[in-house]
Amino acid sequence: MSRQALSLVFVFGIGLAFLVGAISAPPLVDSSDPASTATPSANEDTTDNPGSVPLLPLSSSAWIFGVLTFLFGAFIVLAVTSVESLTSKEKLDTLQSYLQTLVSWPFMLLIILILIHEKLPTMVENISKIGPEGVEFRVAQLEENQKALQQGQEEVAATQQVIKQDVQQIQQDLLQFGESPLLTPELQAQLNQQVADFDVYLETVGFTSPTQPVQVEIDETCPQCVWYDGSRSVIGIGISRARQDPEAILREYARDRLLAAAHTTLGELNATGRIIESGLSYYYPASYNQGRGYFARNLESAPSFDEVTPEPNLPYIAESIAWGGAFWEMRSVLGPEGADHVLLSAWSASDEPGLDTITPADFVARILNAIPTDDGSTDRDQVRAIFEGRNFPMPD
Repeated sequence: MSRQALSLVFVFGIGLAFLVGAISAPPLVDSSDPASTATPSANEDTTDNPGSVPLLPLSSSAWIFGVLTFLFGAFIVLAVTSVESLTSKEKLDTLQSYLQTLVSWPFMLLIILILIHEKLPTMVENISKIGPEGVEFRVAQLEENQKALQQGQEEVAATQQVIKQDVQQIQQDLLQFGESPLLTPELQAQLNQQVADFDVYLETVGFTSPTQPVQVEIDETCPQCVWYDGSRSVIGIGISRARQDPEAILREYARDRLLAAAHTTLGELNATGRIIESGLSYYYPASYNQGRGYFARNLESAPSFDEVTPEPNLPYIAESIAWGGAFWEMRSVLGPEGADHVLLSAWSASDEPGLDTITPADFVARILNAIPTDDGSTDRDQVRAIFEGRNFPMPD
């Protein structure tokens, strides 16, 4: 009986020592860690091989604890078994009570506290950092951050609203519509949007926005008509044309911008100047739409200069399409942006002769002079070949 109890206490004590040692012992040395295989200094003890693994990874405190547990258990066994007044059952009950005490939660808690006593100060410090005052401070910080974020969102919304109002104001300033029972607010907004977007493109080319709004009248006598009155700076458009093809207004708006860019009026242009102005007013809406729409279709199939047949009821239209076809082909050499800028430079140049006495050969010369020839570029020769191939009169 006493031997069995003593063996039980011995095994329990040794097992507990191994358990405590496995938890509290320092980590095993990793031979793959460069720090673990570093050469020791002269002052270090090199008796143990730093790359080897100890036979029993137990700390000294664990061994002491296990030995004391064993000795105390052995003492209990000897003390209990030496009492002759106790029966065998009473002795066994006493030893079981001792073992239950060892595995009870207070005893285990004491073991845990012994193992983590070195980390207790750090834990207490961390707990103090998140105490009531710390939590309140962090909550206040979160509230301040949330208020700042909300304020930033409100400022962004206010800025977007201002931009939207500015855009609407610009749209309203570009066109000024005359009164007409046929003009609905929706149609007016659609025409405004068409011109506003087109004007943004013209600004990238080099045109300036109008200082005064362009007047727009609904032509109630010709539903399919669209025209420009240069003497009054007025665009006229029939109600059917406006509803079915609102882009048609872009050509007439381009005419107004072209005259402003050249600082002239329609009445000051000679016949060639009016034809070139009309050809450019076909070209820029087609370039803006990147080749889509009927403007580009007309230019892609434009006749050569000597194949034009003037139409009595539509003066300058056939001739202007022939010019527009040559302008459109220039894009294949200069690129869309290059052709846009070169044509505006040629049109708005102050060279002599002016647009009141200009000839077709004079304007071709303006175009060629506006093309850069840096780095040995052949663009000018290629554009010249375009006009020659379309049988335009050429400068000397």
